[in-house]
Amino acid sequence: MARKRLTNGQKLQIVRDCEQRLANNESLRSIARSYGLQGKQIRNWRDKQLLLANTKSTKKSTSRGAKGRLQEYEDEIMTWAFYQRDAGVPLAYKHLVIKAGQVWPEFRNLLDSQQYHTVRRLCQKSVRGTNSPFAESPTPLKRPK
Repeated sequence: MARKRLTNGQKLQIVRDCEQRLANNESLRSIARSYGLQGKQIRNWRDKQLLLANTKSTKKSTSRGAKGRLQEYEDEIMTWAFYQRDAGVPLAYKHLVIKAGQVWPEFRNLLDSQQYHTVRRLCQKSVRGTNSPFAESPTPLKRPK
């Protein structure tokens, strides 16, 4: 079966319909099959019914996801990065990885790929709200010949 992404409202509606149909002695398996789902998934939604009811019905998840590793150091790192850009210093991800290791020593214990992806997500998040430290400078630099 192909995976379905249902909103919390749709999940709640399925759970309510399932309870009515179970009261009429219909099997959970046949109910799940009619929706193209697994019975285990409907059981999970029944267990989380209160949580589903307390979240926005248009959302497809009940959680916000994992917090970023650098969340508490984000302002310090990005302020430093913007300061460097204003000073005309070209930046690469490696510079931000080094700075992250300076402000949060445990960051150095992560694998190189984890460090890179953590800093990359931080930059992508910053781009959404403000200008990126990697944005084009106002006057493009010419390459030396």
